Amino acid sequence: MTREEAAAALGVSVDATDAEVQRAFTAGARTSHPDRFSDATPEQSKQAAQEFIRLTTARDVLLHTRPESPAGPAFSVQYRSRRISWQELAAWLSVLAVAVFVSIVGADLPFTIAEPLMRFGLLTLGLVGFARTGRQGFFVLVVACIAVTAVLTIAFTTLGALLGMFIAAFPVIGLVLAGRTQRARNARFSYASTPRVDEL
Repeated sequence: MTREEAAAALGVSVDATDAEVQRAFTAGARTSHPDRFSDATPEQSKQAAQEFIRLTTARDVLLHTRPESPAGPAFSVQYRSRRISWQELAAWLSVLAVAVFVSIVGADLPFTIAEPLMRFGLLTLGLVGFARTGRQGFFVLVVACIAVTAVLTIAFTTLGALLGMFIAAFPVIGLVLAGRTQRARNARFSYASTPRVDEL
């Protein structure tokens, strides 16, 4: 649906304000919300549902596809919420690789070399996943890996492990911040759940 089609569906101008779009959507939704047709024939219910979906789509198109001006506030919001690039991700992961190298090489490992490699591999997976998608599960994986690393570093303190943790702090913070930005971006552009009729 184009902005012009969306504006026509809601009966507003293409450059209507967010408040005008929301008012037009609410007025249309009051008459076409599927809950109002619970006693109607299946055909009437189906038509009402299709009309409500059309109005909802039109509202979302008008609210989320505003043309952006480099001088306007929409530009700065869009710029701040951009997804982390592959080049930035590679730079952070390079610093993390240095941290892993410093932590492992020359340290007295309490277990086999497979343990820190697996732990840092899971940490890397969590950081990349969270930075690119903003999903909570990846963040939990990051926190768990950091907690295990901190406990092992305290229990088996070596200069290499401490230095490695210090170096790893920078890419971890950078990628977690990128993931939080992506999470906020996902929340802002996700479609709102369908309101109940009594909320309209």
